[in-house]
Amino acid sequence: TELSATTGQLMQTDALCQLAEQVLEDDQHVLRLLMHDLQQSPVSDSAMATLTAFQRGQSFDQISHQRKLKPSTVREHLLEAAIFLPVSALPYDRLLPADLQRTFQTRLTGAIDDWQYDTVSDLDIEFWQFRLYAILRSKQV
Repeated sequence: TELSATTGQLMQTDALCQLAEQVLEDDQHVLRLLMHDLQQSPVSDSAMATLTAFQRGQSFDQISHQRKLKPSTVREHLLEAAIFLPVSALPYDRLLPADLQRTFQTRLTGAIDDWQYDTVSDLDIEFWQFRLYAILRSKQV
């Protein structure tokens, strides 16, 4: 063929990715067991455990006490999950009540990269909430 080596490699990589996607979508595929260990979540096991506890209705304090974590670690775990998982995986409405989201929407305008915490620091919020809202908005754009 008259394809360059680079084009050939890209076509091969694309074909392998398509095969992997088909195998991972079909629980009965004969190659599924071979690929099982290749699936790794970008979210740490500890962060997933924190998210699961929060999804089950536990408060930050309960999770912190039960898992023997600092409250700041609980928040960091939820931010980690927010970064790597789809919007539907986190209960954003519980983490950022609707009235707070409306206030953020009014005050935080323009490009997300230009937002400043100082713009909303007069509100009774913590930095992680500002950061979580920025993550949420970046996934909605």
